[in-house]
Amino acid sequence: MNLDIKGQTATRARQGGALPRVSIIIPSYNHERFVSRAIESALAQTYQDFEIVITDDASTDGSVDILSSYARQDPRIRLFLNRFNYETHAVNHCIQQSSGDYIAILSSDDEFFPAKIERQVDFLDRRPDVAAVFTQARIVDEQSRDLPESSHFYSTVFQQPNRSRHEWLRRFYFEGNCLCHPSVLIRRSVYDTLGVYNPLMGALDDLDMWVRICLHHEIHVLGDALVNFRVRASDANISADTPENFRRGQFEMIKILDHFVSPDALAQLHLIFPEFANQLADASDAVKRHVLAGAALATGGLSHRYWGIDLLYGLLSQAETRRQLSHRIGRAPDVDFVKLSGALSPLTIEQRVSAQVFWPDAGTYTDVNSRSRYCPRSEWTDLRIPLPAWDTAVPLRFDPCDCPGVVKIAALRIFSQTDGRCVWSSRLEENDETLTVAGTAVRLSDPATCSILSTGNDPQLLLRGIPPLPDLPFELRVWIKLEPGLESAAREIESLRAAAVHHEATLQQLESRLGAAQTEHQRELGCLTAERDELKALAAASSDAVTNLEGHIGTFKAAVAASHDAIAARDGAVRMLENQLEVLKTTAAEHQGDVARLSAHAAALEAALAERDRTTTTLQAALAERDSEVTTLQAALAERDRTTTTLQAAVAKRDRKTKKFQAAVTERDSEVTTLQAALAKRDRETAKLQAAVAKRDRSTAVIVGSRSWRYTRPLRALASVWRRRKV
Repeated sequence: MNLDIKGQTATRARQGGALPRVSIIIPSYNHERFVSRAIESALAQTYQDFEIVITDDASTDGSVDILSSYARQDPRIRLFLNRFNYETHAVNHCIQQSSGDYIAILSSDDEFFPAKIERQVDFLDRRPDVAAVFTQARIVDEQSRDLPESSHFYSTVFQQPNRSRHEWLRRFYFEGNCLCHPSVLIRRSVYDTLGVYNPLMGALDDLDMWVRICLHHEIHVLGDALVNFRVRASDANISADTPENFRRGQFEMIKILDHFVSPDALAQLHLIFPEFANQLADASDAVKRHVLAGAALATGGLSHRYWGIDLLYGLLSQAETRRQLSHRIGRAPDVDFVKLSGALSPLTIEQRVSAQVFWPDAGTYTDVNSRSRYCPRSEWTDLRIPLPAWDTAVPLRFDPCDCPGVVKIAALRIFSQTDGRCVWSSRLEENDETLTVAGTAVRLSDPATCSILSTGNDPQLLLRGIPPLPDLPFELRVWIKLEPGLESAAREIESLRAAAVHHEATLQQLESRLGAAQTEHQRELGCLTAERDELKALAAASSDAVTNLEGHIGTFKAAVAASHDAIAARDGAVRMLENQLEVLKTTAAEHQGDVARLSAHAAALEAALAERDRTTTTLQAALAERDSEVTTLQAALAERDRTTTTLQAAVAKRDRKTKKFQAAVTERDSEVTTLQAALAKRDRETAKLQAAVAKRDRSTAVIVGSRSWRYTRPLRALASVWRRRKV
């Protein structure tokens, strides 16, 4: 991708005056609470030859009103507004609209110290060999207080010593980014020659820029903290440790590693990785790439493993590079590569549990329209997940985890990020219409909290009854605790089983009492019947005593009537007990149904556990096989090391011969130089003689051509004769 913007900003002149020396650029998005502090920190700089260029990325809070107010008050501030989110890359747009020789980047939730720009401008003016200068950073919370968590990632990551550009490149290759982006002051010429930030990157675009710079220029870090770097609560920073940023960062790191196989990087690879200098000396590009692949695989990172294996694949796929690597890859490189790609698992995902919110798009839920946050195990967490505007007629979907386990939820609410107002909440009761369980989620009975049993990786809670909301930033807040095991579900199943056993025992006791009451009723009824029969016998045996006994008979009849009333009352009690027995039988049947459903869930859980055990066994077998392959590879590496030692000895012997040859060549060159000097001297003498001869010839020609020479010819002839006679 060609990201070069050379010529787009260098000649831009400000209206009504000279160009400012420094451009402070501020990308802004939904930082209503902090953007005023950011701008005030820029205006309070001791170095005042600057402009401020701001691009707001379609904020939905009150940021635009605050920015517009500052732009109206100070002509040095120029404000640009995106019509929708990501219409332009905010940082790149600011760079393109700026005009200073130096460019400072200020996030809209961070702050500059007053002397920051002055000290950095002074440094770059004194060091024309340095392309960008950074500073240390003070890590603060949302109230601008020192971050209390000393174990937080950002507490120490920016505390870096100065390095040469090659040492920085090595650090970036193995460990990633460690420079504070809002602390940088960079020369405009860097952007003009190397291009601006890669707009296809959202997590590591700054690291991509640092690598591109260090391939050509030096950088420097001032020792003092001159920036307040703000860490937001609930992972609200754009660079926070979230599942989306993790996945995005892994991909972008792969693309950044591609810079290290560029021609510029390969030419200076021995300086970037001095530990491989012996392997890289006079090596071909194929060998250099092979060394880089091995270094990437040794780091163990997911992106490095994928990039290293892909680089090896490309090298082994081409006949020419394969030939150049013949002394490094062994006799069976294809088999070795296949084993390696299986052993290193470059596509293995992370094991941290995350919760995810989906908002509907055309009635469907997709990962594109979702946000997620990591959910710590076995501790209560105030989970906060940002929400965009969506059609509230369709339920919001909340997946509390992505693994089997028990999730306890004590509060489930939606708040406005603008004024902190709660716009929706769930009562979390079993008959609550605002909360529906779906997917692999099962509702557990819990009087204290909303307890959800996840029997798989896709538990879903559908949040209903959310009123229509304005186009403002909102967030879902969940007070949640994840128990990754199934112990609480097992305890609840055992509790229900114990309750069912207790109800069964109570039912048996009631049936026993009912049988005893029926037996007593039959006995009393038999006694009364016997008394009535005895009275009838006495009446038949003595008719004379009938009259005398009529009064007694009336009395007995009254007693019999009273007995019948008592029997009727007892029959009513029996019927009442029988009704209670039917109710108890119905209750017992309902409990037996609950027990059956819970038993089915328990069976499903046991099956899931059995499947997990089988998977664990398979993984253990795979690990054992991998260990065997690693042993084989180690043996091969040992053999290669022995071969390398032999080759190094041969190379050392060759180097000694080469040194002797070079000494002989040097001596010969010295002799040749001496001969060349003598030859040059002789040539100069010859040239002088030739010049004298030419001069003499010219003089002779003049003499011969003169009249005196012609007139004296007889005399010369006589002189010649005279000389011959004397001889």
